[in-house]
Amino acid sequence: MKRKKMEYQLIEPMIEHLTGDVIDLTQDYAEMALDTFLQPGMLQDVPVIGTALKLGRSILSIKDLIATRNYYVFISEMRKAAQADSMLQKRIEEHLLTVENDPEKRQKEIEWLLLYIERYKEQEKAKYMANIYRAYLNNPVSGINWETATAFFEILDRILIQDICDFEKVFAKGASSQVFNDHSGLLRLSALGLLQYFNGREEAYGHNKSGLAVVTSQGKLFYSIIKYGKAI
Repeated sequence: MKRKKMEYQLIEPMIEHLTGDVIDLTQDYAEMALDTFLQPGMLQDVPVIGTALKLGRSILSIKDLIATRNYYVFISEMRKAAQADSMLQKRIEEHLLTVENDPEKRQKEIEWLLLYIERYKEQEKAKYMANIYRAYLNNPVSGINWETATAFFEILDRILIQDICDFEKVFAKGASSQVFNDHSGLLRLSALGLLQYFNGREEAYGHNKSGLAVVTSQGKLFYSIIKYGKAI
């Protein structure tokens, strides 16, 4: 009984925030200083942290505040997207209704979201995470399934922000030696399955000169999802 009550305290606030107007969308949470989130009410509304405070925990870490900011960034990105797209709003409401009525799915899905929100160190990743979740909710309309979404959450956790910049550079300028003097980012992106790296040599891929690396099919999908919230 206690576990069910705890699950409800952790999960229900997030469902309400994803479907309601609880969070002030005029705020740019990504740009707010961490100490701003110490204001009364902000911490209490965040699942896990708010529940811990209610149970008497008094000391907060920098990690707690980063997780709080990530939470607000994630929710605000989802709500802004829903406001701009009435069909997405409908899909969010319909999906979360099924989640509420399915305890196993509710525990798996919402707990996974909270887990990764806590793990990401940079608020940019919370924005990218919102795009992944949005693409999942838009399935099958240029979306992805839950297994792909969780795989992308994991890749997002492992990827370095500077490597995302390198990934964007590959799409914009290619992966020639003139573009990349330092190959370390290409190597890391290759380890995540986003690029096929040619061991420092410029090679042709098919009939086209591809340079030092070529984007994999998973890489193309991951990039389009984190950038645009859909497969393009």
